[in-house]
Amino acid sequence: MHEALITRNAVNGHPEQDKIMVAFNCVLLDSKCHHSMIGSGGPKIYTACAWHLSQFEGYHRVHNWLTEMVEVFPTVGQEALTRFESV
Repeated sequence: MHEALITRNAVNGHPEQDKIMVAFNCVLLDSKCHHSMIGSGGPKIYTACAWHLSQFEGYHRVHNWLTEMVEVFPTVGQEALTRFESV
């Protein structure tokens, strides 16, 4: 599993960094995607991950989780929420 919308690198060192390791943020990668950085990767890969999470976890549930993450990680969370809403 790899984090997709908020990456470990983006929250590294934060006392609540484990909050990103949830189904709303993690995807299985196939061999084509594995060599790319997901959350900071290109728009095609990011869009594919956002679509996957929306389909399997539910758009509103992922959106609600990202909204909660804005409280925990204000800058990173808001950036992730804005990017997710634009897909």
